[in-house]
Amino acid sequence: MNAGATFARSGERVLFRIIRLKVVSAGILGPNSGMIRSGLVSITLRQQSTAVVIDTVAEAGLQGIEWGGDVHVPHGDLKTAEAVGEATRGAGIEVAAYGSYYRCEAPDGKGAPEPKAVLDSAEALGAPSIRIWAGQETWEQMGRSDRIAVMRRMETFVEQAAERGLLVALEYHRNTLTQSEEGVRQVLKGIQHPQLKTLWQPMPGADIAENLRRLEAVLPRLLNVHVFQWGPGGFQDRRPLEEGRDEWSRYFSLANSEDSERWALIEFVRDDLPRNVIEDGRELLRWL
Repeated sequence: MNAGATFARSGERVLFRIIRLKVVSAGILGPNSGMIRSGLVSITLRQQSTAVVIDTVAEAGLQGIEWGGDVHVPHGDLKTAEAVGEATRGAGIEVAAYGSYYRCEAPDGKGAPEPKAVLDSAEALGAPSIRIWAGQETWEQMGRSDRIAVMRRMETFVEQAAERGLLVALEYHRNTLTQSEEGVRQVLKGIQHPQLKTLWQPMPGADIAENLRRLEAVLPRLLNVHVFQWGPGGFQDRRPLEEGRDEWSRYFSLANSEDSERWALIEFVRDDLPRNVIEDGRELLRWL
């Protein structure tokens, strides 16, 4: 990222804060109207083209896109990354993040992305941050030597990202070191680098009180939130976002911060359909 782009992005943030202060003073914004901005994780529409993703986000009135590194912006395909970044910004939408599938593991010869390919793609895309994964086992399952190896690779990746002016955010997900509260605590305690952040999303099967406790625990390092509404059946039981209004209003009230810009990014909708992204997106905007 060149100095001019960094300066421009910094100026945009300052302007955003000034405008926000004015509209809050005027009573225009609601109770969860801090620095949380609205967007979509592109893998929600994994089967759709990048053009359809951009058009859907624009129609929903959302502000940004976390572009996935598996289909829409493949790791290492810099030409595609540049084109998608330009198309996104050309539509008046921001690149919120690059959603990579780097798991901080040793190369397995099965197509796992190389760190440099991930970093190059994020930079070409114009993303401010990169999502990574902490291995493929929980803290409790993974052996000590493997945990150390994953965290060393993670720290190296964060340092390399920092040299390019990029943030790194851990996926807050099952079957990784960040599945359990203890795992998240240990990883963030073990790597104190200021460029390492974490994402957050409700943990399936946990009640609201537990999810609030988990969210509060990561607030000092929280970057973005992935937003979805599932029923008791989990991933296959996707519900309209409006069904989670009471639950999500509590999450956003806690996540809202005057000091940090964060994205609330819709992920997974009923039947993977653009029209349901639009419906859920407009519901999200009512909350923020």
